[in-house]
Amino acid sequence: MDQSFSPKNLRKIWDLEARRGRDRLQLYPEVRRAYELARDALHLARSARNGSVAYIGPPESAPDAVARAARQDAEELLDASLAATSEALVGSVESDAFAWGLAPGHVVGSKRQTYSIAKTPEAFFADKHLQSIVTSYLPTRPRGRQSIVAGLIRTIDNDVPKIVVRVDVKEFYESIDHRRLRSHLDITGLSPSCRRLIDGLLTEMEVLTGKPKGLPAGVGLSAKLAELYIAQTDRALRDSQGTLYFARYVDDIVLVRGEEAVSAVAPSSVVAEIEAELQRIDLSLNSGKTLSPELEKNSTQKIEFLGYEIEYRGGAGLLVRLTDARYKTIRDRIDRTFSAWDRADSANHGRRSLLLDRLRFLTANTRLSYNKRNALVGIYFSNPHLTDVQSLAGLDSYLRQRASQSALPPGLDKKIEALSFEKGFRRRTVHRWSMPRMKRLKGAWLA
Repeated sequence: MDQSFSPKNLRKIWDLEARRGRDRLQLYPEVRRAYELARDALHLARSARNGSVAYIGPPESAPDAVARAARQDAEELLDASLAATSEALVGSVESDAFAWGLAPGHVVGSKRQTYSIAKTPEAFFADKHLQSIVTSYLPTRPRGRQSIVAGLIRTIDNDVPKIVVRVDVKEFYESIDHRRLRSHLDITGLSPSCRRLIDGLLTEMEVLTGKPKGLPAGVGLSAKLAELYIAQTDRALRDSQGTLYFARYVDDIVLVRGEEAVSAVAPSSVVAEIEAELQRIDLSLNSGKTLSPELEKNSTQKIEFLGYEIEYRGGAGLLVRLTDARYKTIRDRIDRTFSAWDRADSANHGRRSLLLDRLRFLTANTRLSYNKRNALVGIYFSNPHLTDVQSLAGLDSYLRQRASQSALPPGLDKKIEALSFEKGFRRRTVHRWSMPRMKRLKGAWLA
């Protein structure tokens, strides 16, 4: 893989971000202005084509020609800006003048500190390009949430006696040892420039925390470095004797160990095995988040993992619901949606469509605009493994209850009453929103 920070590689990153619907023009205000001029010229050209009066004048001044020229100017300015960033990035790395600008960000939950890097083109492209490079050295690509849950369901949905051990790595990012991580990086083919950049990030983290360990949560590169750090442990647990299934999603681990007979394997011994492997790299388990039910033919046991509650009922098959925490998150978003309605000025006629669109977003599914893979998210596509669809009726009841507590104009209450989580799941109803609209819809839940 080409590890250089060349203008060509920076352009690849830029184009990939654009295909994913991510506007990065804030990095280059002058380029944003150029693209806005090109957009306005295109709108004028379309209006001219749809008009009844033909353009009369020099060809180079025709609306279509002006639009093409404006777009070309914007593209050339972008390429020039990327070339300047490339030169500045390479120069600062070679002179050891590059700085990530690492700084503390929001605290997530009650104690997890996140971090951010400088909002400069150099820091942005360094982070993105290093993510791709480090990923290329991972033995396997990290699996997604739905793929992991699907594998777990397939593994436990049978009569084979087994133990399911679900554990949580304690302070995963915060505990990663810099010396050990650097030794992992030593056996990769990272270029000297890439190594210096990663070393710089670790050094800035150590300055902030006063400890020679920890990766900054919230920085994209941290996730890839964490995967590289724990990869050997994953392999050891996956290949351990008797393992039917192993998966890890960030700091959540699930391991299914088969038994020749019921109670032939002590759950505590499996937990101890996982902990021993983690201790080899100075990681430990969160003792308060350990679960190890034993599944046999006629048992009824519940397992919570990655937002799903999986109930094993022997010959009656599996029952899959959302966890209580996931239900609470959805109910909280319903509350915030109506709170935003209640706070809005009654003279604001746009608040009606905003309320409906937010509830449509929650109760149905969304095709992500400008996404190359046409990704879908929502009540079905974010939770496709649910088998107890009736459990969504509780969310429908909560939606109607919360709607009754707000002053709704005639007709709006009927439209809201027609919305349903259960129907959205069963029918796989799909909406499409523009990126600005989707950001506005989500704004009420982030407040």
